[in-house]
This record gives sequence, structure tokens and C-alpha cells, in this order.
Amino acid sequence: MLCPCPRAALATVALVLIVAGPVAGHSELKTVLPGPDDVVDVFPAELVATFSQDLDPARSSLELRDGAGTPVARGGRDPSSRRTMRLALPPLTPGS
Repeated sequence: MLCPCPRAALATVALVLIVAGPVAGHSELKTVLPGPDDVVDVFPAELVATFSQDLDPARSSLELRDGAGTPVARGGRDPSSRRTMRLALPPLTPGS
């Protein structure tokens, strides 16, 4: 039997895909460093995400949450690139 956490996460992802699917005019995520499956030996100082279109700084943000869903860091559009967002990473424990 699966624990309820993965089911809730899958339901959330499914809802996001259903709601976001019809909106074709939005920017798509092109790259993110470190990537979703990257294993890093040295703790990165920041997360950098690049999108397919220019981002509106008033409507664009990044948020890092812990396993309980509590926000631990926030970031926004890079002032030097209209398509890039940056989030300074706080110290994290291994496996987070």
C-alpha cells in the first residue's frame, strides 16, 4: 500500500497539468540547474531556471518548500536576463 503523500503529490501534479494544459501562451521551463535528477557532490549556492519566453517579474517567482510544504526560500527573475529565474539556496541536509 502506498503512503498518502505520493498519492497527494500525484493528484496535485495531475491537477496542475489539467489546469495548465489549455494555457498555451505561457512560458515553458527549458533548463534548470541543478536539474531534477542531478546528484551533486558540492552544495549549490543557487537554483537557476531558464524559460522559453520573457518573464514578468511582478508575476513570476520561485519557491522552495521542505517535505512538510513549508516555504524555506524564495527567488525571482534575474535582473540581467528576462528569461531566467534564480533562487538562493539555504543550507540543506543531505537527501533534501
